[in-house]
Amino acid sequence: MNRRKFIRNTSWGTAAVVLSGTKNLFHEKPKNKLPKWKGFNLTDFNTPDPSTNRRSTTEDHLKWMSDWGFDFIRLPISYPYYLKFDRSTKITPAEVYQIDEASVDKIDKLVQLAQKHNLHVCLNLHRAPGYCINAGFSEPYNLWKDDEAQKAFDGKKSSLKTKWDAIKSARGMQVSADTKKKLEDSVSANMKSLMEVSTKNAMKLATDKDAATKFQKLMTDYSATFGQ
Repeated sequence: MNRRKFIRNTSWGTAAVVLSGTKNLFHEKPKNKLPKWKGFNLTDFNTPDPSTNRRSTTEDHLKWMSDWGFDFIRLPISYPYYLKFDRSTKITPAEVYQIDEASVDKIDKLVQLAQKHNLHVCLNLHRAPGYCINAGFSEPYNLWKDDEAQKAFDGKKSSLKTKWDAIKSARGMQVSADTKKKLEDSVSANMKSLMEVSTKNAMKLATDKDAATKFQKLMTDYSATFGQ
């Protein structure tokens, strides 16, 4: 993907949406069905080098948030944080796959403490192999040019699956039955949309092997992420 083309197309799309919606901006109520979370951005795992992180979030901090009426935290995560490699030199492609379980446990521990205090957790993979909006780390790939960047990200799935499944199970206990149903309905609607895209582009998917492979991977990843 060409980065300039991506930014240009995204900018035009955003402008079109803004201009088309200006007329009704002050007349229509928001239609977002998701809960209105209120909370904080916690940067415990946001930097590639753990030694440069700010003081870690404590359970008292989470308790205070909950006591003050907040119910949400976002955890931006930089993937080098949970890798095991020589940080005195540039990371190599091979080292991208070397997950440090002790670092993953720290992330999992904070998630569990947040849920203990009824805080909804958004796990944000802020830096993925090949790209991040923030500078300060020499990537071994270029997300806009290298297929290896996506392969490296996919390579982490099996190692993180156990943690992810535990988090998904906990997620179901921290929302009301009504909210859970809305989220499930949203997932079903999105899956239906994917199937409609498949039907609409059946000819292209039948003749374009690369497009068919990518679409199948999208369907598989979506089902694996949200399947119960």
